[in-house]
Amino acid sequence: MPNQLAATDDDVPRVPIAPPVRRLVCVAVAAWAGLLTASLVVGAQMSHQAFAVITFGVQAALVVCLTWLARPSAPWIALTTGLIAAAGADIAAVYVRPLSLETLAYITAGAFGLALLGQLVRRDGRERLTESFAVSLTVAVGAVALAMPIALTRHNGGTQILDGCLLAAGTAVIVARMSDATLPLPRIAPHVARGAFGVVLGAMVGTAVSAYSGVLLVGPSPARAAVAGLVVAVTAVLADLGVTYSNVARRLAGEPVAPWPVRHALGPLLAFAFAAPMAYLIGVLYLARGM
Repeated sequence: MPNQLAATDDDVPRVPIAPPVRRLVCVAVAAWAGLLTASLVVGAQMSHQAFAVITFGVQAALVVCLTWLARPSAPWIALTTGLIAAAGADIAAVYVRPLSLETLAYITAGAFGLALLGQLVRRDGRERLTESFAVSLTVAVGAVALAMPIALTRHNGGTQILDGCLLAAGTAVIVARMSDATLPLPRIAPHVARGAFGVVLGAMVGTAVSAYSGVLLVGPSPARAAVAGLVVAVTAVLADLGVTYSNVARRLAGEPVAPWPVRHALGPLLAFAFAAPMAYLIGVLYLARGM
């Protein structure tokens, strides 16, 4: 009974095929993360207005990449909401006195209302309304978060604190990506071309860089800078890794994905978007009070 004994395709376990690691892409993403780090660190040494201009460029890139990746049914609403929220947060971070998180919370709430209004005036129906609204709000929150470093520089010793946190976040992403280009092992998941070694090493080196900045800069002690660097570096490298997981999930689900420059540029952008509020909270609540 050979036909009954023959194994079918359904009987054979399917082993996920690990995608190859594209080393040039890893190096390109690391270079992009280095450019963002250098731009923000240099901008932090300038006037608040100049820093706001540089920050707005980063915010605009984040808004475009997030909208392109999510592909909402009404992308113009997400783009408009994100850019207006970014501009409002930057202006508030520079000119509002005294500045508090309440001001940025009001701007976020305004973006919430603007996104809701945009959904109500849509002429193409209510297709995927909830998803489009969620994307608009996510873009606005990310844009506002990137304005927090401007606010941190207005505090006593805030620029030195921000330098250490930015270096920690940028170094963590750079080292993690460069490690993927050389030693992407062990794989975090079969379908994810990222190595666990790079994630751990990135967080460690980012922490060390932040601690060393505490030695070179007049500001927090090396021990406090190391604690801040650890939190920010882990946050940044996990945010970058999350973008990779999101892209892989969309591809496996058969959903359309954004072009490769957008997909790979978004990782470092989101890394700084997540690291920025962490740096602000650590700087104001922990470092600035105990320098």
